[in-house]
Amino acid sequence: MNQFSGEITFSLSNLTKLEVLRIQRNFVQVDVPWELGDLGYMVILDLQYNHLTGSIPPSIFNSMMMQVIALSGNNLTGKLPTTICDHLPNLEGLYLSRNSLDGVIPPNLEKCRKLQVLSSSFNEFIGTIPRGLPNLTTLEILNLRGQNLEENKLPGTRPSDLGYGMLILEVFICAENNLSGFIYASISNYSSLRVLNLSGNSFTGQIPESLGNLKHLQF
Repeated sequence: MNQFSGEITFSLSNLTKLEVLRIQRNFVQVDVPWELGDLGYMVILDLQYNHLTGSIPPSIFNSMMMQVIALSGNNLTGKLPTTICDHLPNLEGLYLSRNSLDGVIPPNLEKCRKLQVLSSSFNEFIGTIPRGLPNLTTLEILNLRGQNLEENKLPGTRPSDLGYGMLILEVFICAENNLSGFIYASISNYSSLRVLNLSGNSFTGQIPESLGNLKHLQF
């Protein structure tokens, strides 16, 4: 939160013991240096709300110690690697909102077993919501707003999805997509929900009466 501009120097990769790098809310431009993926002790990488461009280097997703990757509010483009969670066993927060990322949401996100926050709103992702998301038993916030997701693929809302995970989910936002079909009554099994936003889609049928069982619901 300063007035820094220019680029992120690749020489930061020489700081081999670096655990936390926060440069959020500045005016840093150009690409994310792929050399940052060489920092094997990195726990938190926060480059949010700058003017970063280009694609996200795949090397960023190879740091086994990483707990938070925060890249929201930039001008990043391209696709996420299909192996995004293959080497992130400790990832707790993935913040990618308000960029121009496209392609599909990688199906292997369920491998990030400790993931608590997944925010990818206001990008250009297409396709469906990964079926494996209900396997994330630690997920608390899921924000997929303002994309091009299609079909009725709300994770965990169909009877066949229940009993897997997301039981401590508190915020569930899938607004402003192209989702269709019914809202299943079994969505009320997520008894910890405080926020549920499915507006701006093409759902049909009725609002399930079972939503009245969500005692913590505020919005």
